[in-house]
Amino acid sequence: MEEHVKRLVVERDELSDKLKKLSEFMKSDAFKKLDEDDKMILKIQKDSMKTYKRALGLRIYWGI
Repeated sequence: MEEHVKRLVVERDELSDKLKKLSEFMKSDAFKKLDEDDKMILKIQKDSMKTYKRALGLRIYWGI
């Protein structure tokens, strides 16, 4: 595996951990107490992280 692809794997794995933590937070009482604007921003962030993770996965698959 080429060096840049190894870095992509590390980045994807770190992003996966952050995405999991955000998803867990969004199930918490603390999230429920946030105002609607903050909830919306975190949902947008989560969607963006998922999209970025898919892009990293494709780059890893194709080696680019």
